[in-house]
Amino acid sequence: MKKGVLRETDLALERRRAPHERGVLYREAVWEDIRFTALTVTEEARESGLPVGKTLSVSLSPSLLWEAGEKKQVLDALRLALQIFFPTLPERLLVAGLGNRRLTADSLGPITADLVEVTAALPEAISALFGLSPTTRVAVVLPDVFPKTGIESVRTVASAAKLHRADAVLTLDALAAKEKERLFRVIEITDTGTVPGGGVKQGSLSLTQKELGIPVVAIGIPTVVRMGEEHFLVSRHMEEELHALAPLLAEAINLHFGDVSPLENKKITSLFDK
Repeated sequence: MKKGVLRETDLALERRRAPHERGVLYREAVWEDIRFTALTVTEEARESGLPVGKTLSVSLSPSLLWEAGEKKQVLDALRLALQIFFPTLPERLLVAGLGNRRLTADSLGPITADLVEVTAALPEAISALFGLSPTTRVAVVLPDVFPKTGIESVRTVASAAKLHRADAVLTLDALAAKEKERLFRVIEITDTGTVPGGGVKQGSLSLTQKELGIPVVAIGIPTVVRMGEEHFLVSRHMEEELHALAPLLAEAINLHFGDVSPLENKKITSLFDK
């Protein structure tokens, strides 16, 4: 992306090009009412502007957030996605809730992170004594935004990762879409990292494996449609949708890193297999 040019979407799903572009592989699978789109970008396609790595887009039908029985489908879809990106549980995970909780459109990260179970807070000796020692010790950081703190979110997360001695980082953030139908209906998970500020603001520093020295998996959900230099909020039910989806995302994280038995669905978990 050229310096000074505003990218109209943060979603890989909306930036896809020809299906046979060199170095770019798309695969799709449908499970119940959910469509999974797997995007693999190799070094051959580096000049395409797409980051090298893998991205999974989980597309939901409009009704899935509101019915209790259908919410279970979303939860299971998120668990399957986490199994793809974390097939082996890290010993120490840092979850970073990026964004501004004072702005609804940018509050997805902090609201979700608030619901993530912090298992690193229990002293190891005590947890072992009572047989509660988790496979993954999860810590949470809420860096807030630069105008409020004067510190770039990337620097806060990088410092927290070192203090926690994290083996991996999982970020949660709001994104921008170019189609209103995708608002709160697409969840993207990628191992290419993220630039805090996607969605309702712009950032410069990035959270990637190259920068941190450990795997960085980013989960993003579009909450706004970007119109030129401005962000135009289009959902009249934004707050309700936010508070419907954030708990499901947090629950999926708690279940996966709580060492709950994985789901069996090779149709989905093998999307990135060679």
